[in-house]
Amino acid sequence: MAGTRCGRWLGLVTAAWVQCVSGNNYTFSNYSHALKTLMGLTQLQLNGLSVAKDIGKAFGLLAGLASDRVPIWLLLTIGSLEGLLGYGAQWMVVSGAVAPLPYWQICVFLCLGGNSTTWMNTAVLVTCIRNFRWSRGPIFGLLKGYVGLSTAIFTDTCSALFADDPASFLVMLAVVPVAACTLAWCSSVRAPPLRTRRTTGAASLAPLLQGGTGSGRWRARTHG
Repeated sequence: MAGTRCGRWLGLVTAAWVQCVSGNNYTFSNYSHALKTLMGLTQLQLNGLSVAKDIGKAFGLLAGLASDRVPIWLLLTIGSLEGLLGYGAQWMVVSGAVAPLPYWQICVFLCLGGNSTTWMNTAVLVTCIRNFRWSRGPIFGLLKGYVGLSTAIFTDTCSALFADDPASFLVMLAVVPVAACTLAWCSSVRAPPLRTRRTTGAASLAPLLQGGTGSGRWRARTHG
C-alpha cells in the first residue's frame, strides 16, 4: 500500500511537469509576427492560422475517446509527437531551413500543434483523477492551474536564453514537451492494475464539453 501511495504522489509531480509545458498552443502571439512577415500574410490570413490552432484543440474529443482504450504512455507519445511535427515544421519555415510552405499546410501544422496539448492533458488528468478519485476537484484544479504557467515559462526561458528569437522559441515548443513526457513516463511509478468499468459513449464527450481541453473521462477504480 505504501508503494502504491508513493507512486500516486510521484505521478502527480510528474503530471505537473507535463502540464507546465503543455500550454504551448497559447503562445501563438510570440512567433505569429515572424510567420506573417516571412509568408507575406495579411492580418486576416494570420487570424485564420489562429483559428486553425484552435480547431486542433477542439478535436480533444479524440484523446478523450482513446483514454479508455489505450495506455497512458501512448497518449503521451501521440501528444508529444504531434507537437514535435507541428511546431517543428513551423520552426523550419521561420528559421529559413525550408521555403515558406503553402498556407493550407501551415494551417494543418498549427492544427496538429493545437491538438497535441489535448493528448498530454488527457494523459495526466486521467491518470491523476484515477489515482486520487476522492479528491478529483482539487487535483483537476491544481493541474489545470499549471497549464496557465506554461506560456510564462516558455516566454521567460526563451527571453533569457535566446533573446526572444522566434525560431528558437519554436524549437522549445517542439522539443521540451517531448522531453517532459519522456521523463514523466520513465520516472513515474505506476499503480497496480485495478478493476475498471467502461464509460458510456456520452461520457466520452467530456473533453468537448470542457472546451476541447482533452481532459477525458476517467474509469472508476477500486483497490483490491
